[in-house]
Amino acid sequence: MKIMGVLSGINAAQQSAGTNASGSRSTTKTREGARDKVSISAEAKRIARESSAETTDRQSRLEAIKAQVASGEYSINAKEIAEKVIQKEPESFLAEA
Repeated sequence: MKIMGVLSGINAAQQSAGTNASGSRSTTKTREGARDKVSISAEAKRIARESSAETTDRQSRLEAIKAQVASGEYSINAKEIAEKVIQKEPESFLAEA
């Protein structure tokens, strides 16, 4: 499979959008001393904060599970897991007629 044609199209699109080969946006002066300006909306900032908080929470839960596994205290409730799987994908467990 040859993908060079696709890459050529991507490179052309990047050039027309003002990006370089690494995907970084090049800064182009439109007037003497003027530069492009980017602003981030309050909504985007809120999403970034929430995402960061979720990542931190997930990391702390993961560390707690790792500690339980290392100490031999981690246990799995197979029945509870099976019930959740069936709840999420009930059509997978229906008998075909």
